[in-house]
Amino acid sequence: MSIYTNRADNTVVITGQLLFSTIAKIYELQGRVVSTSILETTNRLQTIDVSNFNTGVYIVELSNTSQKKTQKVIID
Repeated sequence: MSIYTNRADNTVVITGQLLFSTIAKIYELQGRVVSTSILETTNRLQTIDVSNFNTGVYIVELSNTSQKKTQKVIID
């Protein structure tokens, strides 16, 4: 599972196989949720539009019934 930003498209990209329905939340560094998305288990590559986000560091959290992953990303 990989999480990274694509500057050209202003998106956060999530790659890898999800075995269960997964919720992706993006947090500001102050802890406020700025985006929540449900990811599809059938897609190995998914994107979240962040074109309306301010430049800065954000935390992406993926969670489902058996997994949890968090990662910092920089949006500029």
